[in-house]
Amino acid sequence: FALEAAPSANDVLGEAVLCGDVALVRLLLDGNASVESSVGSPPRSLLRAAVSEEHQEMVLLLLMYGADLQREQEGEDVWNGQQLLHWAAAQGYVEVVRALLDRGADGADGRE
Repeated sequence: FALEAAPSANDVLGEAVLCGDVALVRLLLDGNASVESSVGSPPRSLLRAAVSEEHQEMVLLLLMYGADLQREQEGEDVWNGQQLLHWAAAQGYVEVVRALLDRGADGADGRE
């Protein structure tokens, strides 16, 4: 019989972010899980996952633990050319938008 490998802390972290389990995410980040890990297929950052699930508290927690908001703003735009902040605004995720702006997200859309 074949033994399956146990999921890594980062795998569990990704699932906890998607489920909105703030307590488990905090526990894993206090341990050895990385706030810069990814989740899903195709992979996306934990911060993008939290935003797409409209988990405001999770967004704040990930930013508090060092999720790189600047990288998200400069990285590839995976939502039809929209940056993280603009995508959240287009979805009507007001509290998530507030959380991102409070933590320094740039409201400029890059258009001239």
